[in-house]
Amino acid sequence: MRIKLRGIYSLALARLVMDAGHEIVDPTSEVARALGFTQGVLPEEILVQDRYTLHGVDLIGESEKVWEILRLFQLRLFDTVLVRLDPDEEMDGWVRATVEFPGASKAHLDRIRGTMVPTVDKHHRLKIVDPKAVSKFEQAIRDGSSGSGGQEDLFQGLVMGALARGGSVRLEHVRVGSRPPRPREAVLLEVTSNGFVAKRRLSPGWYDGLDMPIEEGDYAITEVREGAWSVRHVYYSASGVLKGEYHNINTPVELYPYGARYVDLEVDVVKRPGEPPFVVDRERLELLARQGYVSEELKRKALDIANGIMERLSS
Repeated sequence: MRIKLRGIYSLALARLVMDAGHEIVDPTSEVARALGFTQGVLPEEILVQDRYTLHGVDLIGESEKVWEILRLFQLRLFDTVLVRLDPDEEMDGWVRATVEFPGASKAHLDRIRGTMVPTVDKHHRLKIVDPKAVSKFEQAIRDGSSGSGGQEDLFQGLVMGALARGGSVRLEHVRVGSRPPRPREAVLLEVTSNGFVAKRRLSPGWYDGLDMPIEEGDYAITEVREGAWSVRHVYYSASGVLKGEYHNINTPVELYPYGARYVDLEVDVVKRPGEPPFVVDRERLELLARQGYVSEELKRKALDIANGIMERLSS
């Protein structure tokens, strides 16, 4: 298949799709230089380009071919998620698949890129945060004026330092198969060595898993850890009485200067005070896997995480 790549993931994806037997057409200068290509003139069958959020790519082409590349991504980058699938506005019979590269996918793409050119740790995440700082650091590695020892400092400076200076955080809780919801805003309580704790006031409504009303003054304490496959939300009444806790199962948490981002994998572990924990929405995750939005491997991982949390809360 002839594939045209554009955006911050182009070099790593070029290596990935070439290893699967596909052909790169109209390569960027970086891809052409790194892989020794010459500029070609054949038209692409699939266009892969950055999403506007930069947290993944859009795949544009004939439906069957788009699904083939999506399955390749899910095989090699197992937490890759199909967020939306829509008809392409410009070509009849073509589709546009909106694909998210969560934390594990970005990390694997970093490793692929690192086999070809100097690549800082968390390259693709930091390219979203401050592309100039990343390019400058990697150029210094090429010039021999910087070793790998400062890579953690780069992450600490661009992400953790900025996070610690903020008074609030935003949780980008991405849902599969729907438009992104309004981000959850919370007051920052504490920044830890690998995450943060935040407090969020709740609007009156209903706790589905806890099967009780959300009352005036209720609030949630949320614990977020870099790379974690779950996010813990503990709910309290206005007077501080514990109402229950949710463990949201998700793709590995990514920390950013504004807060955190992850993809909700639908299944949750819920615990009411004094009662054993239980799993909810398993059937939603099963449906996502059957429809191809998530891979079978990612589904199994999510269920393993949920079962592990169940065992821990039951002991």
